[in-house]
Amino acid sequence: MKKFYWLLLAALLVATGASPAEAVEYPNSGDALQFSAATDAIIVPSSSQLPVEVSYAGDLSDSWTSNSSEFSASMPDASLTATQESKGSAQFKIRILNSEAPSEYPFLFTQNGEILQPQLNRFGAVDLLDQEGNYVAFVLTPWAKSNDGQTVPTEFKVEGRTLIQVVSFKSLTSITYPIEADPYLGIDLISSVYANLNTSGTAYNLKIAVTPWAGVLYVMYPTAFANFSWPYVLSGGTYGVYLMQTYGWPEVLSKLEARYSSQFRGYVFSKPTFKNQYDCHALGAPLIFASTIAGFDGSPTWDLEGHRYSTSDLGVWVSSRCNW
Repeated sequence: MKKFYWLLLAALLVATGASPAEAVEYPNSGDALQFSAATDAIIVPSSSQLPVEVSYAGDLSDSWTSNSSEFSASMPDASLTATQESKGSAQFKIRILNSEAPSEYPFLFTQNGEILQPQLNRFGAVDLLDQEGNYVAFVLTPWAKSNDGQTVPTEFKVEGRTLIQVVSFKSLTSITYPIEADPYLGIDLISSVYANLNTSGTAYNLKIAVTPWAGVLYVMYPTAFANFSWPYVLSGGTYGVYLMQTYGWPEVLSKLEARYSSQFRGYVFSKPTFKNQYDCHALGAPLIFASTIAGFDGSPTWDLEGHRYSTSDLGVWVSSRCNW
């Protein structure tokens, strides 16, 4: 009887357009960074949403110019370069040439004509939110170094909707120029999502691939189990887990809807086991990345199976390695 119910559910999903068999490409804003002359901004593409435009809110000596795969602009006693490491992310490198350079570097982030609201989080990084408070993108914790490798104090501050990187080099008595400050913008956490009906025809399975930025987040913020604050994030001290559990899952749902249908998104959303398994993988992601680097796992996708029961028991997660 139970199997009949699931077969019936699968048939209904197919009939309503929820079947992965009718896959379509999700929105694509291009693969490379672009420049908008109309807004004097760098356009960062995304595979899950509209692109984000990044504009420098200070004084530039000239407009952005393109050189191969990067864009650059100059300002008094400093320069700014934008490059792309992977789709859905961008690196903005500030190069401070001498002591006469500015110590504050302001940026505006816009999506679909709306200036996003920067919000500092407890990790020193920044969440970029739309007018409804929805997450759009993030900027990693800032850093700055001198030419001889010294760490230069730096931090973000928010004034209205402007994000400002403050580089505190003016008071340093012994410093070798140039100084490089390196804010990173990330949009996509999820590279791709695929779904298929399991062999028994009783439920759907999901195969999720994360972006390279997800791995970077775990490496840069390796403070797992610093404190607990469930359900905000299981290992409260890890920014990578926080981002993946809090913002990665809505991106999964968004990509499912764009690739398949809103009905299929609703099906996944209605089964808590998918989110449970996803959160478990987010918590254990460092082990997944490590096994990939070591050659033990050549296909490091996060596989979620619809037939599994729902549980948020950390002991079960750990003992079963997310396969309870």
